[in-house]
Amino acid sequence: MDFDKELAELNAEIASNPLDFEPLIERGNLQADAGHFAEAVADYSAAITLAPDCALAWDNRGVARLYLLDYYPALADFTQALSLDPVYSFAYANRAYVYCLLRRPEWALQDARQALELQPDMAPALDVMGQALAQLNRLEDSLLYLNRAIQSDSSCVQAPFHRAQVHHRLGHFQQARSDLMLYLSLYDDQQNAAVRRHEAQELLKTLDAPDS
Repeated sequence: MDFDKELAELNAEIASNPLDFEPLIERGNLQADAGHFAEAVADYSAAITLAPDCALAWDNRGVARLYLLDYYPALADFTQALSLDPVYSFAYANRAYVYCLLRRPEWALQDARQALELQPDMAPALDVMGQALAQLNRLEDSLLYLNRAIQSDSSCVQAPFHRAQVHHRLGHFQQARSDLMLYLSLYDDQQNAAVRRHEAQELLKTLDAPDS
């Protein structure tokens, strides 16, 4: 991707069509892909001003805000997206993820189930189900969903980390170590990636300690 070239083309399109919200969403996506999340939020916000009924713009802004760790504004964006499009499966999964981050597992389960009713093999929703069930200490049930998430989509990079945590709590130390090694071999550019990788490395050190 030639970021500068694509950005220049979108800038020109936006300048020539100032009432068209779609190029703003495209530029927001471009900025988000480049890791420029504040700029992405600004573009999605401009798109929302032009097209307040566009659920995609609200959901995309929520995702960008997640990367900025603005959890409550992200939650509001996902809720608005769902009010505009009640069958928007990704918005349910995204909101469920925020609820997990906020330690609201019951609400996370409700949204994750809605996402899975709409898209039964959605790996992010399966992963969030596993996270929420682990928060409720339903560890065996959690493993079932995390296993499904990994089987459904190997690019769901967070799932091996979450499964490692559950295996560790269950005393399955070899399985936990294998999952941590798998997770650390993958490229994680998702929200909270730095914190997650640090936690994975620290847990692996514990498991590799001589008295483990």
